Amino acid sequence: MLNTLIAKRECIVLTSLIIILFVIFPLFSSAFAAQRNDNPITIAIGHPPPPSTGTGNGPGPNTDTCGGKYNLQSIPKGKNFGDPLCDFTKDALASLLQQEDAKYWTRWYTVIVPGESAYNPNAVEINDPVEQTGAWGLFQMSQQGASNQYNRGDVYWKTQTSNAIHYNEFLDVNKGTCSDGVYHNPITWCYWSTAHQWWGQKL
Repeated sequence: MLNTLIAKRECIVLTSLIIILFVIFPLFSSAFAAQRNDNPITIAIGHPPPPSTGTGNGPGPNTDTCGGKYNLQSIPKGKNFGDPLCDFTKDALASLLQQEDAKYWTRWYTVIVPGESAYNPNAVEINDPVEQTGAWGLFQMSQQGASNQYNRGDVYWKTQTSNAIHYNEFLDVNKGTCSDGVYHNPITWCYWSTAHQWWGQKL
């Protein structure tokens, strides 16, 4: 009698295992897979970096004055590097900034850009006290060959904008001393003197 009960118990346990392995587990796996495919996880990491050559992407410089809008004689090499398509407007810049940096676009548009370049994508300051290669474009950044790939302003105005925002994100994960001699961690906004009120303010 005892042997019979043990045998029945073993049979029940074995049957349960078979049901779990071949019926319940496959159903659970299918449901999980369906949920995974229908609800993909997206991780936001801020502005995606441009392609490796993105800091110089866009149309190259030319000699178009855009109907006399730009005095190319005041620009090194006499080339329109910032607005070669003649499509720059303050409204277009505002729209792009809102798209690229919705949280801080007004800082760029109402303080930094007018203070650095007066909304001139071809602005150049050769004798800049900070940049040895001069300060270029809307955000008065460096020329090609700078140590950081995003610190480049001698390019098309849309690329200038993207570079400035990406460079500020680079500063946001670094620490050091701004030009005021004060140590900041991070050094966000420290590149632009016109943004001094926000120096060291994390994004």
